[in-house]
Amino acid sequence: GAASNLDRHRTLSLASSDSSSSSGSPPDSSSSNPRTRPASYFRVVIQGDEGVGKTALTRQFSSSEYMGTYDNMASTDGELTEKTVVPVLLDGDESIMEFIDGADAYQMDDINVDAYIVVFSIVDRNSFVVAKDLSRQLRVNM
Repeated sequence: GAASNLDRHRTLSLASSDSSSSSGSPPDSSSSNPRTRPASYFRVVIQGDEGVGKTALTRQFSSSEYMGTYDNMASTDGELTEKTVVPVLLDGDESIMEFIDGADAYQMDDINVDAYIVVFSIVDRNSFVVAKDLSRQLRVNM
C-alpha cells in the first residue's frame, strides 16, 4: 500500500543557528555532511481495544502538550487509523519515528515494524484481556 512506498530515509535538518559557509563552495568531502546523512527511521504500531486512548497517546508523542479531546476521524471497521511521523533526538542523533495508530498486526504484514505498543485501560478489564490477546498474537506471529 501507500505506507510501503513511504520513503524510509530523511536527510538531517540543520539547526537555524548553523553557520554554513556563504562562499558557495561544496562542503569538504572528508567531513561528515549532515545534509546527506540519512536519519534512522523507526516504525511503531500502537494497538489496543477501542476507547483506551491509542489516538490520544499517538498525539501526545507528537506534541509536548496534552491536547485533551480530539475529533474522531473517519474509520473503517470501527477502528481509527492514523499515522504520525515525528522527528526525535536519540543519543544525539536525529531519528524519525512513525507511529501507526489503530492497525492490527495482520494488517502490517507488508511493511517492516520496529516496535509495538499495546495499550489498555486500567479501569476496563476487557481492554486488558484484549491487550493480553494482542500480546500473545504478536509473540506467535513474530
